[in-house]
Amino acid sequence: MNLHRSHTSRRRVATAVSAILATSATFLGAGAPPAQAKINSDIVFTDAIFKHVDPSGTPVTGRQEVWQGDNLEFSVNYDGTNARVAFGDEFTVELPAFLRLQDTAARRPMTTADGTKAGECTLNNTDTNSTISCVFKETIRRKTEVKGSIRVNLQVSETTTTAATEISLSGKTQTIPLPYDKPIGVKPAEPWQPASEPEGRAEQLTSNSKGINWDVMAPGTWLNANHPSGAQVIIKDTTTSGMFSAEAADRAYNRVIEECGDPRNPNTSLSRVVADGVGKSVDGFQLKVDSAGQQETTLAMSGPWSNRCTYHVKLRSVFADNQTVDKATTYVNTASFQGVSTTVTTESRYQETFEGSVSYHEGVRVKPAPGITDAPPSSENA
Repeated sequence: MNLHRSHTSRRRVATAVSAILATSATFLGAGAPPAQAKINSDIVFTDAIFKHVDPSGTPVTGRQEVWQGDNLEFSVNYDGTNARVAFGDEFTVELPAFLRLQDTAARRPMTTADGTKAGECTLNNTDTNSTISCVFKETIRRKTEVKGSIRVNLQVSETTTTAATEISLSGKTQTIPLPYDKPIGVKPAEPWQPASEPEGRAEQLTSNSKGINWDVMAPGTWLNANHPSGAQVIIKDTTTSGMFSAEAADRAYNRVIEECGDPRNPNTSLSRVVADGVGKSVDGFQLKVDSAGQQETTLAMSGPWSNRCTYHVKLRSVFADNQTVDKATTYVNTASFQGVSTTVTTESRYQETFEGSVSYHEGVRVKPAPGITDAPPSSENA
């Protein structure tokens, strides 16, 4: 009797286990991610290099040293030809603390030349380093010779005392020379000077930006020369049609900032808000903001403009319907100074700071990744 119960119990357990395995196979077959990514330590890394670039990724020319606050591009090729790369496999890049990722708000795809998404990378800044973790997706199942590259634009947050730095590639350390084989230093001090003509700027956009912060700058000398003493300065400001919200609350950001040289240090400046769009007014400065529709704002400002200062008119345009930045759109802000035929036009566009590519073999067909070549046998491997 006890033996019969034992056989019955075993059959029930076997049935339950079979059901669980069948369910798991169906779940994974549908393309669901694995429970936990694992580092594939057999992936080989080659050609790791730093380049001196500007925030848009364009190489810097005419200078043979990198300064704190500059940008560097890091790139490296990876090769999983002999690594049996599988769905859910991961590789990691750990960069030193003095290099900061610029945009960590969203996961970045790794794609083939035809746009197929074959992997996904997570970017993160910590107190001790910056990390990139890339996981291969369902697309690379039963693929061979999986290889590719990653490229990322970094900002230099600190100086260094050495001309090279260590990075960790899936736990294996490589020492990579810095550009020009020199340590990173401090930008040489220069006396601060006010602007010479009106100009415009826009803060850098990230992948989760909900709007754009514009800065229209006018020198005090120019304002005094083109506007009678005490007269209002009128700016008609327009933005790209159909892209931004018309809510009045969006204009509360408007303000006038006075930036003047620091009398204690000729190489720096001091800034203060002297008027804003919600009523602040100090030392005789004033600002009145009138929004008309979605894309037009009139700013009327006045004040005792100083010839030693630059005046920044700050505006914020919020994307319509609570949307984030459209990476394919070039946004335009036009600030026209009335009565003097002076117009400041500023363009802002999302600059992608990360790129990941993948290629692989599938039977006899090859999906190449642009710019990826097989490393020669003599290349340095991690």
